[in-house]
Amino acid sequence: MKILAVDDDKFILELVPAILGEAGLDDVTTAASGEEALAAIRAADGAFDCLLFDIQMPGMDGIDLCS
Repeated sequence: MKILAVDDDKFILELVPAILGEAGLDDVTTAASGEEALAAIRAADGAFDCLLFDIQMPGMDGIDLCS
């Protein structure tokens, strides 16, 4: 499963891939902002299977990113 995790908290961006890796899900891309996430989506080879977005981020939040 190809996963994109987006959060402005560095701790969360380290924690999510570690937890998912323990569950055997090791294809995790992280982004620290909505803008970074959009760049990662454009640059990706194929679609992501799962998107994990922080709802409260400065600038573009997770709701805006979904739009």
